[in-house]
Amino acid sequence: MWYRRFRDDHPELDTSILKSKEAARYEYEEAGVEETKQWFKRLSEVITRYRFGASECWNADQAGIRVGILRERVQCLVVRTKKKTPTEVFSPEDRETCTVIGTGNAAGATTPPWLIFKAFPTIEWSDIDGDPNMRFAQSETAFSNAEITLEWAKHFNRWSWEKSATVQHQLDFEQWFGCNEHLKSEFNPITPYDTPPGTEGKEEEELVWRLLIIDGFSGHGSFAFREYCIKFNILVAFLLPHSTHMLQPMDLGVFQWLKNAHQKKLREALRKGNLTFNRRDFAGSFKEIFEEGFTAAHIIAGFEKSGIFPPTEAPAVSYLLKKKLKTRKAIDPALSSLLPAENRFPMASDTARDVSNRYHDILSSPTHRGLEAVQKIQAEFIEAGAKSEQRSQLRNIRSFAIRQMEEIKAEWQQKKEVIVDGVEKKMRFKQWLEHTKRDIEYASLDASRAEISSQLKKKEDCFMIDTQLAPEAREAIRNAGFAAKPLSAADLSGLLNSDDSVDFQLTQPPVDADFNEEDSL
Repeated sequence: MWYRRFRDDHPELDTSILKSKEAARYEYEEAGVEETKQWFKRLSEVITRYRFGASECWNADQAGIRVGILRERVQCLVVRTKKKTPTEVFSPEDRETCTVIGTGNAAGATTPPWLIFKAFPTIEWSDIDGDPNMRFAQSETAFSNAEITLEWAKHFNRWSWEKSATVQHQLDFEQWFGCNEHLKSEFNPITPYDTPPGTEGKEEEELVWRLLIIDGFSGHGSFAFREYCIKFNILVAFLLPHSTHMLQPMDLGVFQWLKNAHQKKLREALRKGNLTFNRRDFAGSFKEIFEEGFTAAHIIAGFEKSGIFPPTEAPAVSYLLKKKLKTRKAIDPALSSLLPAENRFPMASDTARDVSNRYHDILSSPTHRGLEAVQKIQAEFIEAGAKSEQRSQLRNIRSFAIRQMEEIKAEWQQKKEVIVDGVEKKMRFKQWLEHTKRDIEYASLDASRAEISSQLKKKEDCFMIDTQLAPEAREAIRNAGFAAKPLSAADLSGLLNSDDSVDFQLTQPPVDADFNEEDSL
């Protein structure tokens, strides 16, 4: 095929698998630095004002899982097969979708999960060994909606209260609020209260607040959900639109582990010969899947990677700036300090070159020379940084060799009394090395240390080779590129159906010296 031959003729070309990206997300990554900084500023102010600790800062998210679909290829070792029989792996191909609602706080705690199916569990699910606090919900699409979100909020209200470090030394839920999560009490079991009676009349400083950070899912914006959260002192903070891939702790630290655990269970079922893996099997194994994904380490890592708690804008802003670097967009100099050190000097050099090329016809000659000087200085800094990094690596290797030698000497100090031919004898270091057959190892370490030390002491002749053309040469090349090209200089005889017998006179004939304008009158 022509494509294969084309690839063989051009080995310098690389293939790449591209993943589609939402246009809105791309626009946010292009111009969302200031918006992100303002969002984190407001978040820090809220956390400081309401004295939120790690156990009061929560994140909730939902993820869709296809119950019986293998996500990747299965690697296996074929030990025996019939001739010309292809090796196969069967997939249960149960495409039923289940939505998992999971939560976690910055202290690593979680609440019982919610599983949303298209149909409610049947009586055959009664013998499933699962978490008794796990909840099931049903919707026509197997996704969450406003009604499910409100019921989940009541469940979250109860469990997140018990996980709070602030309230663990105070009254329980009913004693503090004067009602349960459904706004009812044992004295008023039928008609719900408008607001929790236990918190009426209390000042803002006396209340126990919780922070719930969620995305802009339509169910989260319903009036009933927001009203319920306000009644129980739950502040809801919405993430910026199209920013969940870098600000959602559950996405960054938890859900990928959860999906990997699901795939692991699915593969285990296939290895045992089970060709079906339906929602009952999924629900039966979900306790182990959830415990493997929602660990304290994964949850805390998600909050740290997103910068939600402790609140810091650095991870998100650094991510956006790196995206700008890939698209070669100009970066605000005030934000360049957040870039890694190895990226600053190349970025400055590229910026100087881009300015020189883009505004070549506008800038004056002294400005051009100044930009060229900046590029040369940046090149020197880059070269110096590379040499400094190389020397740092050499010093690290030498330090490692010295530590190894010191450990061998320390071992000799403890074990230099050796029994030889039934007689205890104190050996010198060199004798002990030969006796323990570690002389070659020690000599190799010492030789490495000496060689690296000599390289570090060696003074190099520092010089720079300017590979750039002289300004005059570059200017001449540029002018030649934009110069007019007359048709008389082109060879038209090679064109199809051309007639070279026709002579085009493209320039005016020279004027005779004796020609006088008066003679023409």
